[in-house]
Amino acid sequence: MYCISIHYIIKACFSYFYRTTVIEYSVSHNFETDFAIKQAKNKTINLRILKENFKESLPADLYKICHMRKNEFSHCGNGQLIFRATFAQPDTDYQMAVLYTISDKGEFKILKVEDESNSVDEE
Repeated sequence: MYCISIHYIIKACFSYFYRTTVIEYSVSHNFETDFAIKQAKNKTINLRILKENFKESLPADLYKICHMRKNEFSHCGNGQLIFRATFAQPDTDYQMAVLYTISDKGEFKILKVEDESNSVDEE
């Protein structure tokens, strides 16, 4: 597993005045993770994981503004490799994690969604 990211998480803010109000847009770049699943007879399945893969699992208000902060191996369970993708809303503690697995055939399956808003880790 490796991360392809041109910008990783670079936050760009754009402000403009509308009447007497400053309207600020915050744009965060997401990162993506590419998996190469190698099988017998040198067959390889390539799978790219993006924020869009998690749209149906995240609350709509978070999905609209969040970025995929990290995507990493979490643990092994029931003979499967379990991965954790973490999504965060910029400048807040609003954060969710999605646990998922990828089968040896390249099938992506979401296992669990966790609210991590009160337990944000420090890096």
